[in-house]
Amino acid sequence: MSARFLRAILRSAPVWALMLFVGCGHEVAPTPDFSDPASIPLCCASDFGAGCCDLDVSSFSEGVDLNWFSEDEIFSFIDGWIVYRAVGQAVPDNAAFTRLNEELFTERIFVDRDVVDGERYWYRLTSISPAGVESEPTQVVTVLVDHTAPAPPTGLMATAGITGIFLDWDVSPEPDVDHYNLFREPPMPASVFGPIPTNVPAFLDVLAKSGMTYRYWVTAVDEGLNESTPSDTVEVTAF
Repeated sequence: MSARFLRAILRSAPVWALMLFVGCGHEVAPTPDFSDPASIPLCCASDFGAGCCDLDVSSFSEGVDLNWFSEDEIFSFIDGWIVYRAVGQAVPDNAAFTRLNEELFTERIFVDRDVVDGERYWYRLTSISPAGVESEPTQVVTVLVDHTAPAPPTGLMATAGITGIFLDWDVSPEPDVDHYNLFREPPMPASVFGPIPTNVPAFLDVLAKSGMTYRYWVTAVDEGLNESTPSDTVEVTAF
């Protein structure tokens, strides 16, 4: 095929034909009017896969923040997005999802303010083609809305040894604790050791200096990044 003939094809062909000709990075070739849900891109013209959106959710004081990625040229292929939500602790089925926006979104961020503390929410995203056909959805992402700090850890103990100061405490009974933070004075402000996994409620402070007296306390941090009040403080002198 000559270069002149190839340029003539590229100038005259419609966008959908160019995509078929040069390849779109996906297995299903789009139809000219994007009437097949499997052929409608979600966020990327170069990759029609749902993972391209990289949909992410996080809880904060005013609700749930959703954001996703898209290529700038995506609006040559879609008119916008729809956000769906389901509520409940268990993984929802398709029938549990309800549409949140009447008008199509053209921004890559959305704040869901109609949420309740303590509830788990599940979200997914679809796009709409110029023909009015809805794409297949993205992967489902979930977040626990939590504005309540956990109770502080209990049972903190400190033991000086030849390798350092060993600290341990009781496992928190609260199911949503994500990790612990351990604090030490001196210096001031206190040093922070963490995050410490919930399945290992212990820490060996190998940086303690012989003859120095230290004060320690620990806090619990939950999935919503709410931090508890401090535990009781323990004091110990390093060997």
